[in-house]
Amino acid sequence: MKDNIIKWEAGFEIPSNSEVLKIIDDTEGLKILLKELDSKRVFQIFFSDSLAYRNMNESYLLKIWSSIDDNILGNILYKIENSSYIDYFNDMSLGLYSSWEIKHYAIHTGQDCIDVLTTVPPVVEYKTAGTPPAED
Repeated sequence: MKDNIIKWEAGFEIPSNSEVLKIIDDTEGLKILLKELDSKRVFQIFFSDSLAYRNMNESYLLKIWSSIDDNILGNILYKIENSSYIDYFNDMSLGLYSSWEIKHYAIHTGQDCIDVLTTVPPVVEYKTAGTPPAED
């Protein structure tokens, strides 16, 4: 089955009422900052080696929502197995990187659906309340 969506176990749960605060793409890597709406808690998802990423509003992804198992629907963090996005990446790069161990991670909030392709697992961290991560 294409685009098999599974829950991503990142070590702790990011609350389902979290929203994207900021996306930082710089020489250090890709940082996605999420803020829990009812508090000042901030979570950072850091990809040191993002090959590609995209962000779409959740309302344009009805096909994805209908394919997610009800038992994991409403989570923030997912992995995509047998990914059509990886297929697209390999097609656009003429298969040059098809031997790489590329993984597809997804961050789904109430507004944003961010897909990231990477060869290095991301680091997910809780940041102290009221202290967003430095942008450097």
